[in-house]
Amino acid sequence: MTAEAIQALPAMTGLEIEKAYLNYLSNLNVADRGVSRGTSRSGSFEHRQAEGLKSLRTRLAKVTSGQKSLDERIQALDGLRGNAIFRATGAGFLLSLLTEEQVKSLVRIDVELSSTDGQQAKLGQGPTGPKDLYTQLIYTENLTNDDELELRLESETLK
Repeated sequence: MTAEAIQALPAMTGLEIEKAYLNYLSNLNVADRGVSRGTSRSGSFEHRQAEGLKSLRTRLAKVTSGQKSLDERIQALDGLRGNAIFRATGAGFLLSLLTEEQVKSLVRIDVELSSTDGQQAKLGQGPTGPKDLYTQLIYTENLTNDDELELRLESETLK
């Protein structure tokens, strides 16, 4: 998610986030997606789900806070990578907080598919931005250093 998209998220309290997230999940009908049932060393499913939701609520309140710096907001978002609930449905939830116009102007989705025979397909939708520039700079640096180019960078079409 770009810095601009993070800054466009509406400011929400932890309780507002929890309510909106549970509503989002109920509309998807996947309230426990991504979290296995049963017991483990970390406790029952319900306990793990409650702890995951508490962590999600706390961190997303920081992500959406207009009073936190952009770095703090990005760190809070990065901290959610270990949250099973967020990994399963978090990206969709964050996108649901943006307007359709914001999604069109701020969000880019890239999909790369490859097969066992080496063929690749790349699809992208949304505005281009720093990632494309970064890819071009890495490609150019590799050329000037005469390093072996990574196949994934070699196959990129430079504009």
